[in-house]
Formats: sequence, C-alpha cells, structure tokens
Amino acid sequence: MRGLSPAAAGLALLLGAGTGCGNDGDGGPSEITGLRLVKASPTWLYWEWDVPSSSRFQASVVYLDGELVGDAESLSWNPHELGDDYPDRTLRYDGFTATNLDPSTEHTLEVRARWSDGTTDAAGASDTARTLPVPDRAPVCGNDVTEDGEVCDGLDLDGHACPTRGSFTGGRLACRDDCADYELGECVTGAVVTATSCERADVEAALAAAAVGDVVEVPAGACDWTAPLTIDRAVTLRGAGAERTAIRFVGLAEQASGLELAPTVDAFCRITGFGFDGSGSPGSVYGITVRHATQFRIDHNRFTSWELSPLATSAAWVHGVIDSNTMIDCSRLGRYFGEMDAGWQHPVVLGKANQTYWEDNHYSCSGAVDLGAMMSGGQGGRFVLRHNTISCPFDTVTLGEVDAHGNQAPVCGQQDLGLETFVPGTRCADDDQHRGAVSIEVYANTIEIGNALGRYFSIRGGTGVIFDNVVTGEPNTMVHFWEEEAYRFAAWGNSYPGWDGIHDYHVWNNTLNGELRGGSVSAPGYAYFIRRDRDYFERPPDRPGDRHYGYEPFTYPHPLTTID
Repeated sequence: MRGLSPAAAGLALLLGAGTGCGNDGDGGPSEITGLRLVKASPTWLYWEWDVPSSSRFQASVVYLDGELVGDAESLSWNPHELGDDYPDRTLRYDGFTATNLDPSTEHTLEVRARWSDGTTDAAGASDTARTLPVPDRAPVCGNDVTEDGEVCDGLDLDGHACPTRGSFTGGRLACRDDCADYELGECVTGAVVTATSCERADVEAALAAAAVGDVVEVPAGACDWTAPLTIDRAVTLRGAGAERTAIRFVGLAEQASGLELAPTVDAFCRITGFGFDGSGSPGSVYGITVRHATQFRIDHNRFTSWELSPLATSAAWVHGVIDSNTMIDCSRLGRYFGEMDAGWQHPVVLGKANQTYWEDNHYSCSGAVDLGAMMSGGQGGRFVLRHNTISCPFDTVTLGEVDAHGNQAPVCGQQDLGLETFVPGTRCADDDQHRGAVSIEVYANTIEIGNALGRYFSIRGGTGVIFDNVVTGEPNTMVHFWEEEAYRFAAWGNSYPGWDGIHDYHVWNNTLNGELRGGSVSAPGYAYFIRRDRDYFERPPDRPGDRHYGYEPFTYPHPLTTID
C-alpha cells in the first residue's frame, strides 16, 4: 500500500520548526532550504524545513512521491502569550507528516515555494526517507520484562510473590536466570507477632521483633499517632479491619508520610486492615509512601482526609498492587513518582507487571472539600489505574484530572526562564527529579464528578493507553494532550520532539455522559508538538507498526490480590 494520495482522507499537515520568519526586504524568491527528516516510525515520516525569508513568500507546497498533497500548514505562535516572563518573539513552523504508511517503505517528499504573485517554483527541496521496520518482538531474557515463553524475567515476576507460589507468608521471590521458572529458596512461612495495642510505640516494638515474612498483627482500637512510622521490614502489617483498627495522625510535618514502606530487603510486604485518618494533620501530608519495593500489596484499608494523597509511590523502581481501599475526602486517589532519570532506562512495554497497579479502589467525597487531581505524578514513574470507582458528583467540588507530568527541566535558575540571561538547553545537576512520566495505563474506571479542571485526563508526557473509561459529569475535555516546552517552560525548548514528550499514545472507547470522546490539543504551541496519527491515535494499537502492537491488559485481578 502506498502512503498518502491527494484523495486520502485525514491527510496530516503538521507543524515544523522552521527558522525563517520573513522580512520586509526586496530580496528575490529563494528555494525552500533545510528540508530534513525529524522523526520516523514504521507508519509515518515527519519532515521540517526552513521557509524563505523574503516577504514575498506565501506558502510551502508539498508533493509526496510525486503527487501533489497541498499547502503545508504554517503556524506562528508567540511564547509571550503564555505569560509576561516569556520571550516576546514569533516562532514560525512549517512541516509535514506522511501518515498511514507501510513499514520499511521508501517515500520522497518535495517542497516548493509559492510566491505572492501566485507563481510556484518549478522545483524545490526534496528528501527521500524510509519508514522504520516493525520492531523485533522476540523475547529477551534479562531485560526485566516477562515476554512470550518466559515465566518471569529479573524483577518482573509477572505479578507474583512468595504467598502466591505456595503456603508462604512472605520472603523474597526471585526469577531463575533462564527466565523459565521462579526461585523459591528465600520464601518463608513466618511467625505471627502481635502488638500489645494500636499505639505507635507498641506497633514499632512489634515491627522491631519481626523477621522477614512475619505477620505483625495490630489489635482493634482507636489510637492517635503524633509521628510517622517507617516499616523497614519485609513483613505483613495487619490490622483488625478498616473499621476496627483506627489510626489518626496528629500534627505531622509538611510533606511527611504517616507510614513509609521502605524495606531494606526487597521481599513481600503488605499493609491491610486499617483505618488511616489524616484529619489531625491538615497540612500537605501523605498517608502511605512506598519506596524501594517490587513485591508489595496495600489493600482493604480506609483513608480519610489526606491533603496531599492517601497513597504515593516515590523515588524507586516500585511495582506491586494497591487494591480494594476506600478513600474518603482525600485530595487525590494517589500520586506516583519514579526513579527520575533511571526510571527512563527500564524497558517500556505496556501490559506487564513491572509497575504499580491501582485497582478496585473506591474514592468518594462529601461535597464539603476542594480536591486536587485524581492521580498525579511523573519524575520517571509509571502506573496503571484500572477498575476503580470515583464518586464525587457535587457541583461545589472541583475535582482535578488524572495527570501525567512532562519533563519540567531545567529547574535551577528557573526564575530566568524566558529571559535573555537564560541559555536554552542548559541542564542542571538537580534536574533529573523533573523528568516526565514514562507511561500510564488508564482503563475500565467509572468516574462520576460534578466539576473538573478543564479536562478529565491531563497528559503532558510519555506514552500509554487510555480506554474503556466511563465518565459522567459536566461537559468538558476528556483527554487533553499538552507539552511542557510550549507551556510554563517555553524558553528551553521549542523544537520537536520535546523532552519526554507525548508519543505513541492510544485513546479509544472512552465516554463522557454516554458520548464517545477522543483526544484534544488546544493551543498552537501544543499543536506543534502533538498531532493525531503521529503522537497519539484514537484507536487501539492494532497495527503491526504500532509501538504497542499486540497490547493486552495485564491479568485482572492482579495475582497479588488472591492472597488472603
């Protein structure tokens, strides 16, 4: 199949980073210059070029494989429109994306200049490029991704832990070096250590007495904790039930977490059967933060009145499952952060266990609080949000979006962004913590809300899939794509593709008030960086050239949810 033809529907005339801005001089016509292939995939090719500087230049005329396509879309936008701190300069972009191409096929683009007198150059700049081949999807043992024919692979245990592989209470499950089976040698059946009460000191003493794989039982009661507790043991911490073991956190410092799950041994951990109340710490605090864990489960807890988030993952390669919890009047369902730069070094394969799953949780609000985002994060993180129920149908409440940050670096000297003293492209020693989200998967959620902050899914970077979500509420934007480099941090970018930018997103079968809704891109600056059928697609990844071709959701329910 050839690529585009003049009659093909949905021709993609996209924006590019041209440097010519035109002038008022009387120079004669000049050819298009600097035609270059900027990015390729198995199914599309994207070119940019520099337009003539003469004021007589009118438009770029595009020919693909010898056939006239039409005028390329040119767009001028001014970062100054985003705020007074940004440069007052007009940027012009000319470019073209040839879409719906076959993998490993060659295509020639020619661009000619049309002038104000109506004439078009007889010839122009041309470039021939080849689409990429379909990626090799053969399984590779040792890449931390469980693929076809593998039982597990490195840290990717296909969602399992010691308690799902036998009558174990915990310990460290490992994968054999040949990826053919699990190693059970460090799985254990531990003892039960019972705390004398739910008081913090008694729980801390019981944890100190516990070994890897033990179950620390906390009896029923209502206790106030005035300081955070770090769980540095790979154990199960079990309350008597969310209605019976009630922990209220009082006077926590800003940015603190009531509980921090940070085992020194990467073995199975679990927190279950508690009611965690953050109303005694009204500042910016978290309920539970998970660090340094790849075999964990947090389930059947109730979280009430947490301002930052009831649950967060942070600062490490974290994967496990957060399921069957109830969140009431919390500012978010959760937050996710990753390994910063290191988070981008792991393979990105969707539908696998090596990320954090949030599933079968119920989030609700009373209508008396102002809430933040449903999910928010980035910094090299990745997560899956599936089969959750979010119920906040009050017009008096503003509920934010499911959010995926883009790259917000550089951060040192951020006050100079857009000023002449700032050097675009410079990076800073501490900028890695501002990397974007690597990937998200959001599907099969039921969301009922009254208001939203302009969009229900706010995507600024990385890749992912968003599908089968059912949303009811005031009419709004369903999936909104935007780019950091054309927003708050306009001075350090302006060239496609953006750092950690939107790529290979697939959005399909999401409904708002019963109507199908796809993706959207609003501002001119965003539209340069993000285009349908190049950076995002309103269909499943069902074509051989798709980055996520063959995608299937990971096993549901998550294997760790089978643990009693």
